[in-house]
Amino acid sequence: KKAAVLFVSGAAMGLNWVLLFEAYNHTTVATATLCYYMAPVFVILASPFIFGEKLGLKKVFCVLCAVLGMFFVSGIFESGFGGAAELKGVLFGISAAVLYATVVILNKKTAEVPSFEKTLVQLGSAAITILPYILLTEDFSEIEAKPLSLVLLITAGIVHTGIAYALYFGSIGKLPAQTTAIFSYIDPVSAIFLSAKNAENTKALWEGQIPEGKSHSEADMSLCMILAFWCGGDAEQMDRLFRKSGLMRDKWDERHGADTYGNLTINNAIRQCREFYKP
Repeated sequence: KKAAVLFVSGAAMGLNWVLLFEAYNHTTVATATLCYYMAPVFVILASPFIFGEKLGLKKVFCVLCAVLGMFFVSGIFESGFGGAAELKGVLFGISAAVLYATVVILNKKTAEVPSFEKTLVQLGSAAITILPYILLTEDFSEIEAKPLSLVLLITAGIVHTGIAYALYFGSIGKLPAQTTAIFSYIDPVSAIFLSAKNAENTKALWEGQIPEGKSHSEADMSLCMILAFWCGGDAEQMDRLFRKSGLMRDKWDERHGADTYGNLTINNAIRQCREFYKP
C-alpha cells in the first residue's frame, strides 16, 4: 500500500516538472514562478483538513509575507501579465503547484518509510513519468558525452537530487506540514544568491573561447543561456548577437530536422532560462 502511494507521489513529481517547464513556455518566467510557489500555500490551507493541524494567525502572517515577497522577487510588477494569451501558462503553473503540494502531502502520509527508500521509489517513478515528454521534446542529436560533463551530471544526480531529496523527504515526516511548506520558500531565496553572472566567463565565450572539458556545442548553449537572460528571451536578438560572437560557425545555419541548429539551440536556451533581465 505504501509503495503504491510512493509511486503515485513520484508520478506527481514528474508531472509537476513537466507542467512547470510548459508554464515557462507559455507565459513569462515571473508569472510561472509566482504560480508555482503557491504550492506551499496550498499545503498550509489543506493541512487543517488532512492532518488536523491548527492554522494560527502567526502562520497565516508568515504565508502572506512569503507570497508578498514572491510577488516582488518574481518581477511580475515589471513584466506584467499578458492577459488571456498567457492564461494557458498560468494554468500550467498552478497545476504544477497543486502536484507539488500533493507530493508533500503524500510524503507526510508515508512518514514511517525510510527516507532513502522513499527517494529511490519516487525518483524512479518520476523518471518513468517524464520519459515520454523528454523523448517528444528534446533533440538528442546534440548530446555529446564528455568525461567532465558525465562526472558533473552524476554528481548532480547523486548529491543535488538523490541526497537532497532524501533529506527533504526525511524531514517531511518529522515536521508539521505547515512548517515544511513555509521552509519551501528558502528555495527561491537561495536561488537568488546563487544566480550571480560570471562576467569573465561570459567575455571568454563571446570571444570564442571554449571552456576546458566542454564541446563547441556546449559552449554555444552556455552563451545562448546568457544571451537569453540579457535579451529577455528575444530569439531574434539572440540570433543577431550570437552571429557577432567568436563562437559563430557554419554549423549554426545547418538544418537539423525541421529547423536549424542555431534556432534549436536558441529555443532550448530560452526554455531552460528561469529568469530574464528586466531594465
